[in-house]
Amino acid sequence: MNTDNKKILQPYKIITLCWMLAYLIYYLILGIRVKGDAVRYIDAAQRLLSDTPLYFKQTLYMGYNWVLAALVGSGAGFKSVVIIQCFFGLAASIVIYHAGRKLYGKNAGILAAILFLLNPYIQGWSFYILTETFATCSLVIMVLSCILVEDDKRWGVLVPIFAIILALVRPEGFVFVIPLIGYCLFKKTRLHYALAAFMICYLLYFLLMGPNASGSHGVAMHWSNGDYIWGYEGLAPQKQMPDVEGMGLTSVAVQLFMADPVWLTKVLAYRMFYYVSLVRPFNHVLENVVLAFYMLFIYYFALKSSMVPVAVIKKSKSILSKFKIFNSMESMLFWSIFAVQGGLVAITWADWSGRWLLRVMPFLILMSGPGMITFAEKIGFSGFFKIESVG
Repeated sequence: MNTDNKKILQPYKIITLCWMLAYLIYYLILGIRVKGDAVRYIDAAQRLLSDTPLYFKQTLYMGYNWVLAALVGSGAGFKSVVIIQCFFGLAASIVIYHAGRKLYGKNAGILAAILFLLNPYIQGWSFYILTETFATCSLVIMVLSCILVEDDKRWGVLVPIFAIILALVRPEGFVFVIPLIGYCLFKKTRLHYALAAFMICYLLYFLLMGPNASGSHGVAMHWSNGDYIWGYEGLAPQKQMPDVEGMGLTSVAVQLFMADPVWLTKVLAYRMFYYVSLVRPFNHVLENVVLAFYMLFIYYFALKSSMVPVAVIKKSKSILSKFKIFNSMESMLFWSIFAVQGGLVAITWADWSGRWLLRVMPFLILMSGPGMITFAEKIGFSGFFKIESVG
């Protein structure tokens, strides 16, 4: 093998080795976990195999139900599901590397992929019989493929494939194409226009289907209870709340706001705080301190790498430039994905485990890479972390 081929394969070797070691450790610690909502998916799979109708929220996760029915029904067992989820993690890490290399340089891409794989809060879900790994990795591959298609049209094939997977494993999955549509339209290439057309049709299809009645009712009830973290005691209202039984989500929101706007605003603020911070009121203090510092670290470098410096904005003579916050369309796309997920949390709740933030964490990690490398250079690691230019 010649030197050029070795250089091309080296990042993949590094990422694959990191994946193997990290996932081995995760498996030794976690094993295979069948907990929480796994019961719902397993029961749905058994119903599909026995040709029995699904009930309540089971129809919202048909993609995962089919995966379980096919693998468990064939006798492959839960281990086969976990293996597929682990390979989804590897695939997502490789796409993150390619996107990081294109946007920030080769070493920044490798760093982002490694940080993604070494984050136990993200990767630990691969060992649960839950939809999280499929959803997170599908979102990552769908979004980043839209960026990579500019250099290689073959990435475009992955966009519709993983958009469909995302919508089939998570009922809210389809909404993430909204910022992607804007991104593709602004890129103004024939292939981006084609992808935008697909995503517009895709979005319209799910919007016309309308919300699932049982799911909407459950969300509305969480609003009336003042819930801000799933499964945790809600923020009790100080006034008598109207009876919202049987109302849709919009009607519930209006009724509650009219009854006590301060209380409702506080509930929304709590949801957003726990979404962005990852800390939880029931965690050990030390764990919350570690999580808070970790997130501040990630946010600082992500913002530093993606925002236009204030000094540059002040010096700009163009009025439009003074309103330019992000330094690239890709940065704007990543923060838009973050905002969409935040909007979903505001409408629903922050999750007990913080996994709603973990869904978009790969984009924060990707943006933080260049800032981390610059910081490493300043403290004397310039020989190891050197962003290489990519043509």
